Amino acid sequence: MRIILLGPPGAGKGTQGMYLKRILGVPKVQVGDLMRENISQGTGPGLQAKEIMERGALIPDGVYMDMLRTRLSRTDVSDGFLLDGLPRTLGQSQRLDALLDERGHKIDIALHLDISRDEAVRRISGRRICKVDSSHVFHVLYAPPQGYDACRVCGGELMARPDDSRQVVKNRWEVWEVHTDPVVASYGARGRLVTVSGYGSVDEVTDRAIGALAAFFG
Repeated sequence: MRIILLGPPGAGKGTQGMYLKRILGVPKVQVGDLMRENISQGTGPGLQAKEIMERGALIPDGVYMDMLRTRLSRTDVSDGFLLDGLPRTLGQSQRLDALLDERGHKIDIALHLDISRDEAVRRISGRRICKVDSSHVFHVLYAPPQGYDACRVCGGELMARPDDSRQVVKNRWEVWEVHTDPVVASYGARGRLVTVSGYGSVDEVTDRAIGALAAFFG
């Protein structure tokens, strides 16, 4: 079972990936985590990525694919995986298909979490993160912190990340529409797309996703 998680900014791919990997019994491969792992370990692709990032340039697709090729050679993903963070463009989608074809595999399905742009802005711009421990995350509407300025867990001061501003979120949405929406359409054209609503509680979205996957795989 090889599944891609797709969805616009704020759709909840990371959260759903954590739940789905436990239910489905397959590892979650997150491209951002994979990047950090390669950089910290000083691998060839990691050193390339670090140098490119320090120049402020965009990391070529080939570097991502080299990291992913190594990751998919591990035994824990031999029976499947959830992939989050790639492909973001049609070019990456084609490279991913070629990479999997090397191993005699293919993407079985793309699971698309659907929300509106207004909801994405509302979700992301309302996030607040603890300065003491960044794993403590709150939301001014959905998970209010203590007094709106202090972490409920440790009492630390909260902050909004610069890339969580409303304008940045809108810009990220526009990039999604131009580059990644066509990826969603391409999986749909191949009969490998399932779209579920990203609205509601985490459990509600997870239940919808599991139901949709079960229906697809029969």
